[in-house]
Amino acid sequence: MNFTPAIFACSLASLICLTGCAAQKEWAATGGSRADGTVELAYEYGAFETPQINDEQGVELATATCGGWGYTASQAFGGTMNHCEAFGGYGNCLRTLVTRRYQCLGAPGVSIAPQRGPVALPPAQSEPVQPQTNPKAAAAAVPNPNVGDQWHQSDE
Repeated sequence: MNFTPAIFACSLASLICLTGCAAQKEWAATGGSRADGTVELAYEYGAFETPQINDEQGVELATATCGGWGYTASQAFGGTMNHCEAFGGYGNCLRTLVTRRYQCLGAPGVSIAPQRGPVALPPAQSEPVQPQTNPKAAAAAVPNPNVGDQWHQSDE
């Protein structure tokens, strides 16, 4: 009996399975900090997948998240971190999580996200403060504890 074609077919099928298939993956927001100006994005892939990712999609997602916090842009910093999420019976990784951090850029402004609770406003002044024309006199201006929010000129 000639098993050559059967062996060839099985070998070819095994090779295809072991090389994996290309899988398009997208970044998803998984964490971050408005105060620190960082966004964390991640994607997962299986043991037999070869992930195909679009780094520009990650930057756009991070920029949109940063924009919601009042920043103007973002950029990736550091490398990616790979973490095995599920192990097989022989210690091989069945599912990998890839994470990347992005730094928000630009000065944070007012958030477009809804605010919770009342917002305290500073008390209104009864009289507007007049600008000083003399720099020496401006340095000598001190608060008067007897008059409340008004200012007076010291004679020093």
